[in-house]
Amino acid sequence: MKRIFSFLLLFGLLLALAGCGKKEDNKVKSSEEEKTKKVTEAYAGPGEEYLSLGKQFLDDGKVIREEKGWLEVENGKKRVYINKESWNGTIDDKIPVVSYDTTGAGANVRPVEYAVNQKYTITGELSLIEAPATTAPQRLLLKKDDEILIILAPDKKDISNGYCQIEANTDMGKMRGYVKERDLFGLDDPVKNFDRVKENNAVFTYADRDYYSSDGDVNKYLLPLGWNLEQEVRVEEKYADWMAGVEGAILGKLPSDSIENYPILWDSGKLQYRNVTTDFSQGSDALALWDFLSLVRGTEEADSEDVWASVELQEYEGNHKIVVKTGIPNEYVKAGETLQLGDLLEETESGIKEDEYIRNLYPDLTADSPYSMEMVFSHDFKENAYGFYMVISKELKVYAVPIIHSGTSFKIYNDGKLIRDAAIDLANMWIETGEESGSEIVRMLTDNGFSLKDKQFVDAEVQGDSESSGSGQTDMAGTWILSDVMDDTGQLMDAGNAYGSGLRRSGAYMVFEDDGSFSYNIGVSESGNGTYTVSGDVIQVVFEDPFSGTHQAGDTIEFKIEDNNHILYTNTYINRFVRDTENLASDPDEWKQLYIDYIQNEWNNDGAGYALIYINDDAIPELYLFGSCTAQGDAVCTYHYGSLSTQHLYNYGLTYIEYENLFCDTGGHMDRYYDRVYDIEDGEFMTVCSGEYGAEDNTDIQLDENGVPIYQYFWEGESVTQEEYENNLASVYDKSRARSAYDQRMSAEEVIAQIQGM
Repeated sequence: MKRIFSFLLLFGLLLALAGCGKKEDNKVKSSEEEKTKKVTEAYAGPGEEYLSLGKQFLDDGKVIREEKGWLEVENGKKRVYINKESWNGTIDDKIPVVSYDTTGAGANVRPVEYAVNQKYTITGELSLIEAPATTAPQRLLLKKDDEILIILAPDKKDISNGYCQIEANTDMGKMRGYVKERDLFGLDDPVKNFDRVKENNAVFTYADRDYYSSDGDVNKYLLPLGWNLEQEVRVEEKYADWMAGVEGAILGKLPSDSIENYPILWDSGKLQYRNVTTDFSQGSDALALWDFLSLVRGTEEADSEDVWASVELQEYEGNHKIVVKTGIPNEYVKAGETLQLGDLLEETESGIKEDEYIRNLYPDLTADSPYSMEMVFSHDFKENAYGFYMVISKELKVYAVPIIHSGTSFKIYNDGKLIRDAAIDLANMWIETGEESGSEIVRMLTDNGFSLKDKQFVDAEVQGDSESSGSGQTDMAGTWILSDVMDDTGQLMDAGNAYGSGLRRSGAYMVFEDDGSFSYNIGVSESGNGTYTVSGDVIQVVFEDPFSGTHQAGDTIEFKIEDNNHILYTNTYINRFVRDTENLASDPDEWKQLYIDYIQNEWNNDGAGYALIYINDDAIPELYLFGSCTAQGDAVCTYHYGSLSTQHLYNYGLTYIEYENLFCDTGGHMDRYYDRVYDIEDGEFMTVCSGEYGAEDNTDIQLDENGVPIYQYFWEGESVTQEEYENNLASVYDKSRARSAYDQRMSAEEVIAQIQGM
């Protein structure tokens, strides 16, 4: 028995030793496999000629795209390239392949990203980062005038998604990385390309200042980044049916660099270039695109407008341009619709099929399978309710540049793959008007007081019309609206100065009657009656019954006549009034009934309250509405020439800086809060800036050592510290000067009585 037990013990020991040896062998083998599996030679581009980044562990990495047998792999906050053969994982069919064939020809199982592959010289210091993310580390700081190669740009499906991939030859070696699109092309520079505007475009003079013809909207929300509106003239008379006289269309390209015909050079969120010029050294014929635009615009109904054109004078840091807009939006007839091109062709009974139409439009599309187009028509015309910019060259050739509104796209597909967006080409098309139409548009400008700087190109008829218009008109009877307030250099005043921001304000008007009587109401402390006389280009006013303000009976002031539609009054500042051709100020008491109707019909419930407050500096107060519960919230109404605008707010969240056109809505609950600063522009509530703060997870609030909740802070969507948040808000809105509407609360009966007594 003992011998059997000893034998079994010896046998078990041998088995254990054998097992340990096997485990040790497996451990060594596993370690070697892990090392082989995870350590990979990485490079800063798709090839060994790029800067080596050493051996890296990439087993947890994510494949972004494939290019020439190399994989771009994201690992944490960095992206590197590795040879495809060294990748141990699988490659999903959805991983795109980079192609340098931009025609879209050929069948591809995998998605394709088309390389731009264009040289570009940068115009300032540029941070080359390791991945397209704000938190990615910097790989290198590029210097001004460094030449780079742009490899990939934001997809044509979304030209504002943020980053471009570029390649640079540096002292460290050849490398790729990412740069912000806006930084690369200077899209935040309001005067980008404006030097070429000055070289090629016509110049008009108004009030002794030169304005260059170009395109572009004023920036209402991101001051001081954008152009400011000095003045707007709305032209009702139709001067030319320019669409009937189109002589050609050009697909324009900026001549400085071939890359600049790519959509990344366009302003993010908008399809137009910044500050377009009339130099077409690289333009190409685009009459087929003009025909396509005519199809998009639809029926002739779309060309009937009450206001034929808008002429804007814009300024930015001493640069000035004149912007002419005309026509209703190109998307107007189909606004808000999504449809196939084939369906639109059937509606028009054109007899042509979708694929054939697209091939005629783009002869370079030669795939064997049919093409299709999905058409999405914007309905957002709030910022720009016109269809074309009219841009004039120094030779007085007039071009129409289509305005394609944000949200519009005409995407062409082949076998389910996006090939291009025709909306981009439409927005980059220049339509040359006929000579007669061009002359009429120039005459429209001269008729309204905008004289050509260089008259050598003006024909005798236009020049004669120009000389016959302007100052010295004596028929001043009518209503005049305060449009601009400027300093003594002619610069538009900022909000809070003089009578406010310089924008047209409701209630600020004067009336010159045919019998020589005069009345005015231009602010909460400036109103009254009197008489006036006109001598040459001067209007002299004598006050008889100034019932408020600084003037006494018998006082006189003078207005300078700029032209038949503009007069100036100078005190501390220069106040420009424009003739009220739209009859906007015909009923000075209309606001009272609109407020009363709103109180009685829209905000008449138990527990509601009301107050009259002065946010901006016109003669008409804003109506503040206290809600009866948190769900209803509060609101504020403002009147502007026949209509009310309403901004909903948090309960008791409003504070405002009286007469300075700024108010703040502060609100939130359950550890999520916000501050939103607004102003009032042309009767609309506009967001000036905003921030949010709170806990990411309000079910698990973290506290600091003092027991105070730890919040995350965001200003205009960017992560900031609490101190930065508070400084940003204070730089725009001075809370120490703000007041609340709460102590002015009244009942419906009380506020209606106050309104009727004003």
